[in-house]
Amino acid sequence: MGSFIDYFKEKTHSFRLIPGMFDDIIDINSINENSIRETFLLHLEKDFYISREVNGVHMSGKNLRIDAILKPKNTDGWLNPNITIGIEFKDPSKISSSHGRGEYDMLAQCLDYSMTEFEGTDFESTIIMLCPGIAKEKNDVYRFLSRYNVGYIDTSDHYGIEMRMGHVGIPLWSSLQGDMRIKKSYWRKTFGVRSNKQRYIKGV
Repeated sequence: MGSFIDYFKEKTHSFRLIPGMFDDIIDINSINENSIRETFLLHLEKDFYISREVNGVHMSGKNLRIDAILKPKNTDGWLNPNITIGIEFKDPSKISSSHGRGEYDMLAQCLDYSMTEFEGTDFESTIIMLCPGIAKEKNDVYRFLSRYNVGYIDTSDHYGIEMRMGHVGIPLWSSLQGDMRIKKSYWRKTFGVRSNKQRYIKGV
């Protein structure tokens, strides 16, 4: 989590879309869920239509709400233009609390969201992102979550803001490099027996 916070501290970082913006919208000494949410959404609104506090219905019938739903403003060349991205923002201190239990509670919440149809979205084409993600060394966890269209948002020098699935290879999307992997596949949810062909290539 330290590297995530360090990213915000560097005012000359490649995260710069508006010079000096961080001085106005984030207090590094009291970084929390609200400051993370507002910082990321402000940067993402250049490329996405953003709806906040979006309601949905879980498969169980329970009503849930996610922090934000993003729809790309430009889907030229996308295999699946119906893709939407749900983001759940968390306070980093809570993710790392409770001797590791906190972070898994967050991941379980994201799995619930992956089984929820949110207002104005195509259920099978919705990707869920946790921001920030849990410890990067948990590769097997990320690989498992990717089977449910659950990923995480991170930051880096090369990609800026990056949306990742499975913690391998290049991001799905990045603020500096654009719609990389996300436009090349359908990213539709699959059920029962899973295969990459069903999930990434097959459009129905």
